[in-house]
Amino acid sequence: MTKAYFRAQLLRLLDNRLVTLWLLAAVLIAAYHQMGATISVGPWNVHPTAYQAMIGFDFSSLSSLYYLVFPLVASLFGTFLLADGHSQQSYLFELTKLGKIRYTLINMLVAFLVGGAAIVLPLVFDMLFALTREQGIVIDPFNVSGQVINTETVYFSHFIHRPLWFLFGYLVLLFFIAGMAAAITFLIFKIVRRRALAILIVFIGFLSEWLLGPLIGLAEISPAIFLIPSQGYKAITPWLMAVNLSLAFCLLVCLCWQVVRTDDLK
Repeated sequence: MTKAYFRAQLLRLLDNRLVTLWLLAAVLIAAYHQMGATISVGPWNVHPTAYQAMIGFDFSSLSSLYYLVFPLVASLFGTFLLADGHSQQSYLFELTKLGKIRYTLINMLVAFLVGGAAIVLPLVFDMLFALTREQGIVIDPFNVSGQVINTETVYFSHFIHRPLWFLFGYLVLLFFIAGMAAAITFLIFKIVRRRALAILIVFIGFLSEWLLGPLIGLAEISPAIFLIPSQGYKAITPWLMAVNLSLAFCLLVCLCWQVVRTDDLK
């Protein structure tokens, strides 16, 4: 029952009309960015790389905007599991068969996977488009130091020597952050029972980090900053990222406990 329900919920969410529209939007976002991304060749850039035309690695306004609004998209996906008629009609049966804990955990996992994938997908398309323009395996440190990543960042050597592995790790990190945002929104939606309010609560929390960080001299504590590779990491940034992930995980646990404790058949 558990595996079958997980598979059914995942397929039902993927079959959502808005999910289909987002897939189209993901391609359009990547195509739009690539049309505006330029890779100049000259004495300062003898061996250009695809990274100079990727969202997050270039310095375009789209990069900054994408990482600022991604929680809204992830949160929206987190509410799809409860917002349609099928979910409301089958809720009693699902809760009775699975029990509160399994029901909540399975839907959290589905929201996490789909929310994370939704945010990573446009970047994957964008990176694939960029890799058709230039190579991304061998990187000249001189070329990227001033145009992609500052040489003083703590991960610069990893990027230079293992760029594709660095790219994979960066996408995994983004997937986890976006997935947790979607799962948190799902749980808040279960509690407040208002879709717009649940999305707004998550986004306000995210925006508060972004606004408060520079005021206390720790701008990198915000995912809107530390998720952008071209922003560069200080020595303290990995610790701030760990704190951010730990707090998000603790919030997930607390919200999950609250949902399981108070969930009823309303």
